Amino acid sequence: MLERVSNGLHKRLQRDIEIWYDYISVPQWEEDLKLQILKVIPDIFKNLSMFTLIHLHDVEAKSLERLRGDSQFGDNDNVRASELGTNRISERALAVTQVCNARWFSRVWTISEFIHSPKVMVMMKEGQVDRRARHALILRLVRVWEEEGRNFDNIQEMESRAEIGQNIVPWNLGFLVRARNRGKVDFGFAFTFLSRRGCYSDTDFCQALLGLLKVDAKGEELGKEPKAAMIRIAISCMRAGDYSPLLMNPRSSADPCQSIPPHVLEQSGYVDSAAFGLGNGKGTPRHHRGSRFSTEGSNIKLECIGKVTFASKVPHLQQDPILRFLQTAMFVLDHTGPEGTPFIRTVTERLYNFHHEDVQDLLHNPTNYRKIQAILQNWYDNTTRFARIHRDSAQKLANVMGLTIILPKTNKDTTPMEYMNSQGGAIHGYSSGSLVAARCPGCHESFVYQVGLHRPPSEVRGATAYRIAGVHWGQARRDGAGILVKNGVIVGRLLWASRACECRVVERVHVRLVDLPMRLPREEPVAKR
Repeated sequence: MLERVSNGLHKRLQRDIEIWYDYISVPQWEEDLKLQILKVIPDIFKNLSMFTLIHLHDVEAKSLERLRGDSQFGDNDNVRASELGTNRISERALAVTQVCNARWFSRVWTISEFIHSPKVMVMMKEGQVDRRARHALILRLVRVWEEEGRNFDNIQEMESRAEIGQNIVPWNLGFLVRARNRGKVDFGFAFTFLSRRGCYSDTDFCQALLGLLKVDAKGEELGKEPKAAMIRIAISCMRAGDYSPLLMNPRSSADPCQSIPPHVLEQSGYVDSAAFGLGNGKGTPRHHRGSRFSTEGSNIKLECIGKVTFASKVPHLQQDPILRFLQTAMFVLDHTGPEGTPFIRTVTERLYNFHHEDVQDLLHNPTNYRKIQAILQNWYDNTTRFARIHRDSAQKLANVMGLTIILPKTNKDTTPMEYMNSQGGAIHGYSSGSLVAARCPGCHESFVYQVGLHRPPSEVRGATAYRIAGVHWGQARRDGAGILVKNGVIVGRLLWASRACECRVVERVHVRLVDLPMRLPREEPVAKR
């Protein structure tokens, strides 16, 4: 293979060059020497290399040519893809999965090197360097996939035809271009797209992770024990103002996938969204100054949301989201009473993640507001209300509140209810998604929040909710991310905990990182395509 690479580059460049080839340049049999080399790889690829070669040794050149062509269905041109029958997608879409399935995308180090490199070139199976692919290859994969998806009723149907899980699709690769453009990212974001990729050892993984982070932590200080090393890296990040380690979801020691449905993990490809899944953070923690960080336990200044007085699991009812909404609405009604404004703000902002302007539009629509108020009063005054409130009534309330229509400011592609039943539920932990009521220490009012629990509700009751003000992660509301802490241990996370009152109570919180997730490399199936 090395000879083919060398010959292909010589033919393309018309001169001999020095090649850094991982399996030879980083000797696996010399651990101490290897560790020293791994520490400087980011600098080598960023500042000393001419370019990095994306060697797709298992992808034929014709796959790239198909990406550049028009959509083709063989003998079925001009027929909608959804009408072609089982397992039929266009040759162009098929080419996307063929490229995404390349082994090159499955390795921690090749991906890390791609992110560090200012210039890349692409070589195909035949040993020829593609003159046009370069760093735009991944963007091209995404663009073609989106274009081909318009031939289907929805993107999920296309993914099913492409046999996602068995095959990799573009979003399964992670936000590689975004990470490459930024150069350095936060702990949660880096872990999300490295965790599911393969490498030789936990030590190698930690070094690759360090190379992507905003902090400078020396490898020799990490030690040999993987869990302790991960905690040291996380503490270094927090000390530098990256609080994403606080929002990591733990994995059960008995079941590394915890509450994640097996098919979801399988279909996520190289994206470990179950461990974090929020994107890269922006901003600086508002109360970072004065906080102290240690592997033995950190004292962090955070905004107190309140003590949890009630916690309840909400079933993830894939087949009937209206029933999920009914149970959610009844929980909220018991805490807000039948007044329209607090009920609307709770459900729309903190449970279904409405855009602020869509919330205001609903609050200032007198016709819909009166309808909502009437339904709430009827429910509240009904002494046997859950037994007698039927699905039709819940459907009517959901319709009036805008949960069943597309609100472009909130989400241009799906309704709030559909979003909560898919991605919104996913980032709140699937079956661990729950509701809590927390009493504000300032005004002593109780407010309801959507949370992802790391412990059963009975253990979470009595915990205190805290907000990480000043930092915004893409899947969280602005100033809406936070943690639930009990006895110094994080027992849950909040993502949509927007402020429910005017109180601002800042407390110093003692937190120990005891349950960080470890890497979970994907088991590579034999791709069918």
